[in-house]
Amino acid sequence: MLEQLQEARRHAAERFARHQAETDRTKDGPAPGASGRDPVTAGVQDAQTGAIAASSSVLHVLSYNIWFEFQHTYEDRMKVVAAIADKSDAGVRPAVVGLQEVTGPQMSLLKGRLEAVGYTVAEQADKAAGYWCAIATRAPLHVIKPAKWLPFPSSQMCRGLLITHVGWPGCGRVVVATSHLESFIGLQFKAVVNAERESQLAMAGRVLAEEARASGAVAAILMGDMNWDDSSNKKASPLLGGGWVDVWEEVGQPADAQFTYDGRANKMLAHSFRNRFDRCFLWQQSEGDCASKVRPEAIALEGKGQLPGKFIDKPTKSGVTRHLPLLPSDHFGLLASFQAPSKPAQPLATARSTRAPANLSRPGEKRPALDHVIDGHSGDACKRARADPAELRRGEDESGRPRGAQGSSKDDAIVLSP
Repeated sequence: MLEQLQEARRHAAERFARHQAETDRTKDGPAPGASGRDPVTAGVQDAQTGAIAASSSVLHVLSYNIWFEFQHTYEDRMKVVAAIADKSDAGVRPAVVGLQEVTGPQMSLLKGRLEAVGYTVAEQADKAAGYWCAIATRAPLHVIKPAKWLPFPSSQMCRGLLITHVGWPGCGRVVVATSHLESFIGLQFKAVVNAERESQLAMAGRVLAEEARASGAVAAILMGDMNWDDSSNKKASPLLGGGWVDVWEEVGQPADAQFTYDGRANKMLAHSFRNRFDRCFLWQQSEGDCASKVRPEAIALEGKGQLPGKFIDKPTKSGVTRHLPLLPSDHFGLLASFQAPSKPAQPLATARSTRAPANLSRPGEKRPALDHVIDGHSGDACKRARADPAELRRGEDESGRPRGAQGSSKDDAIVLSP
């Protein structure tokens, strides 16, 4: 088992090296079409003739962990998730949706519904863990570069970045990615997993910023379930690197959009733990005035209401089954809105990058070894998770915290079943 996982890690590192070479070689995505026009410019020009949807000054993106558990509720829950992806509770229409904890049965229920309302759907290539990420885009955006999957070389949970390049008419190229960073697997591995999660976020920031610079993008957006805990992880934005901001912080830290996982507001969870696990980040060049930059405008939570007349029976740790309201997911969706620059931004320089490769570790940097995790708890858990995605959460409550941890009632801690 150890040898197999180490071989998988080696292949992931090789795929990352090929990606880095492609980033240096490919400066602006696919070659222009027969007209010789750049895809972004063509999108803006064609919009004036009606061939492509008119430019929009506001871009809405939705990140949603759709919860892989309780398969008998998928049909009801995926209908609501698809409805929110089409038109949010706030009454706006997202143009990008990043999904996490997607399973095959969920995607079979979601994909047709998303395509019916104009989305193009791409999924994570590596599905060995039994659940994965997906990203969907639609007008007014148009895809410049098809989505690609970039695994995190040291992940023990098949985690990585799902990246696409889109054209935002009237604004320019934007690099968009979704991710699900390493999950809590027990207190004994907390320090190691925290270090891996922080390295994953740092890698994501470097990779996306380099792709944006190399392709002349005006911005990059990263969204997803970051499993971030400000009480034990380092501050997120500095780890991403220069030019990155946390959208929730940028729009004033609204209290009603803080806790994307909230046992007090989400009555399906039956505990009181809450955290801002899910986040959205924006990258732009530091140069330039405000008028030439994309501006974070608002952030809100989605999927906070009970499905009408729907309930779920969930066993507690004490063996009592509780009859609870059914919501779309254990997480709330995170909807972020961005305002296009008031004046056209200058394309970013597309010269070959001279930065060091975006490895998880830099020369001389010491990071906790993961080999003992592979050989012990985490490696075995990942193997079992291929047949049972809930495996990585056994021994935890739904917050990703150990049973009985502070913030959830000992009696109300939910026993997760396959």
